[in-house]
Amino acid sequence: RIGGQRHRLGVEVAAGDHGAVVGEDERVVGHRIGFTHEHQGGVAQLTKSLAIAYAAAHPERVERLVLVGAYAEGRMVRAATPEAKAEALVDIDLARVAWRRHDDSFLQVFASQFLPDASTAHRDAFTGLLRETTSADNGGRFLEQFAHIDVRPLLGAVRCPTLVVHSRGDLRVPLDQARELAAAIPDSRLVLLDSRNHLLT
Repeated sequence: RIGGQRHRLGVEVAAGDHGAVVGEDERVVGHRIGFTHEHQGGVAQLTKSLAIAYAAAHPERVERLVLVGAYAEGRMVRAATPEAKAEALVDIDLARVAWRRHDDSFLQVFASQFLPDASTAHRDAFTGLLRETTSADNGGRFLEQFAHIDVRPLLGAVRCPTLVVHSRGDLRVPLDQARELAAAIPDSRLVLLDSRNHLLT
């Protein structure tokens, strides 16, 4: 199984504790289907963090973990200066404006960070996906939650082999975050890709 596919229900109930809600969704689905072991991974940042938390809490159920473009510390957590904190807040406010106004010029800011080397068609598809999969309120809520993620205390408890994949020039998540994950997770390997894209296709 590949963990980490956010569905509409998980998105729309997101308010402040959506990590717990979506994490419970994944646990229940896995139990109902009858999985005894899982291969965890994630594309959206929420699911990367949940995959780490799940692997740490249930080492007997997770055989392998793949983290692509992940981080241990959210943007607000790792912000070391008032300027960095202000930039993180602007990012959240911009998301709320972009979704509320349905204005591609705002959403293209995110596209240029997530997919700087993509074609115009791919960027347009990405912004269309953003509009379709969440509301204006939840767009801001997601980024606010992502900004406060801190899974550093859990990294040492991950016992399965873990592959950490990161673009060398990732414009959204600093490379040092991938190095931190690889250094703290005991049985891990870091693979760096020659790309600037945060989302890898």
